[in-house]
Amino acid sequence: MMPHPTVLHVDDDPALLETTEPLLQATLDCTVLSTTSAGEGHELLASERVDCVVSDYDMPGANGIEFLEAVRAEFPDLPFILFTGRGSEAVASEAIAAGVTDYVQKQVGTDQYTVLANRIENAIARHRTARDLERQRHQHEAVAELGRRALECTDPGELFETAATLVVDRLGCATARVVERKSADGRLVAVATASSGETEADPVSEPAATALAADALDQAGPVVLGDRAGEAGNAPQRQVADGVERGIGVAVGPADGHWGALTACGTAERPFSAHDVTFVQNVANVLGTAIERQVAERRMRDRDEQFREVAELARTASFGRTPPAGSPTSRRSARSCCARPATNSWGYRSRRWSPPRASPTPSRDSPASSPARRSASWSCDSSTATARRSTWR
Repeated sequence: MMPHPTVLHVDDDPALLETTEPLLQATLDCTVLSTTSAGEGHELLASERVDCVVSDYDMPGANGIEFLEAVRAEFPDLPFILFTGRGSEAVASEAIAAGVTDYVQKQVGTDQYTVLANRIENAIARHRTARDLERQRHQHEAVAELGRRALECTDPGELFETAATLVVDRLGCATARVVERKSADGRLVAVATASSGETEADPVSEPAATALAADALDQAGPVVLGDRAGEAGNAPQRQVADGVERGIGVAVGPADGHWGALTACGTAERPFSAHDVTFVQNVANVLGTAIERQVAERRMRDRDEQFREVAELARTASFGRTPPAGSPTSRRSARSCCARPATNSWGYRSRRWSPPRASPTPSRDSPASSPARRSASWSCDSSTATARRSTWR
């Protein structure tokens, strides 16, 4: 059964309005707003939340088609049913061209009200399904966008503000808060808050949101507030308190040590659906993953710093205390370090290759080539394998 709907019925016949109202209320379990003119109907649309409009065609001032065109200008997707006694094809074609949702012809007897109630129920159901699918699409896009920002953002506060704003925009709630549980004393502190801006004052008190966050941290799953909260999946229902008519609280962080909670609170009549609860859980998961990643990166930086300190201590222990910069000892140490032979990656000294020295070729003017001094050389004859001696003259 769909949530309690509101139907606006516009007809210039007061007797018909009096007959239709109780029949629709009994069949649909709905609220019926009745008026005798299109002008008054337009005013009710501006002040009330209406799920479907039922209008007559022949009315003084503006007829049903003109009223339909005015409604479509402000509410393009609102179901509009033309309930008229004029069953001409011309009127039906004109109504279809103007964007009517359905067309029901008036008849004699009470069966016509049963048909009208069925058309109203179907129109509202289709409209709500389409609206829910569109809301889910926007929610999925919001989670994806938040995930991309989590990878690029280095400021956790900015990410928390973005998450709270997305929850308010995509959920249609009054207030969203990111609450951190301080590790020192366990206090719950709101680190990011976003509101719909419909009212200047925050419609949801901070103690109420903090209490909802505390319930979420105590529970294994999400906590839902509201009269129809049981429709939101398997989430446990809590009593409405402190002016909060509906709300969702989800823990942020791993189950073995929650970092905090994400809350969404509102005072509107529309209850949260199971998809809304899943959306808040997905946002909380993105925040939890981002927090864990930042903690891991901070620990890695700390370990790197420790490794650098250990390496510096090891170097100091190996080569002695490092003298002050600029001192003679420091300069001698620097020269000695530069003069040390190079070592490879295993710590062994590497031999540097250098080309062999060329032997000096004796010239005729050198003392070694003078006639006074003689040098001998041996050569081998391949054919006789005998040695012979040759002299320089």
